[in-house]
Amino acid sequence: MKKERNKNLRLVSSIILILIATTVIIYLTLSDDNFNPESSLASCLTKNGAIFYGSDNCGYCLRQKALFEESFKDIVYVNCQTEKEKCSSAKITAYPTWIINGNKLVGLQSLEKLANATGCKI
Repeated sequence: MKKERNKNLRLVSSIILILIATTVIIYLTLSDDNFNPESSLASCLTKNGAIFYGSDNCGYCLRQKALFEESFKDIVYVNCQTEKEKCSSAKITAYPTWIINGNKLVGLQSLEKLANATGCKI
C-alpha cells in the first residue's frame, strides 16, 4: 500500500513538473520579448491610410525603410522613379515624404513621430 502511494505521488509530481515546464515554454514563446514594434507600427500606418513617397536611390528614403526592417513590406510605398504620375498628383516635391491624414511630413521621420501622427502605438 505504501509502495502504491509513493508510486502515485511520483506520477502526480511528474505530471505537475511537466505542466509547469509547458507553461514556462508557452509564456516565453508568447512574451513581449518577441513583440516587433516595427511590424505593429507598419500595420497601423497602413490601416490609417499613411502613404510613403520616395525613391530607391534616395539615401534618406533607404534610411527610412531601414527603420522598419523587414516590416517595410507592409507599408504603402510609392516609388516616385517608377510612379511619377502618382507623385505628381500628390504634389510630392521632396523625398522622403509621408502623407498621413492629409498632412505631409517631409524628410526622414522617426518611428515615434509617425506613430504620433497617426495615433498608432509602438
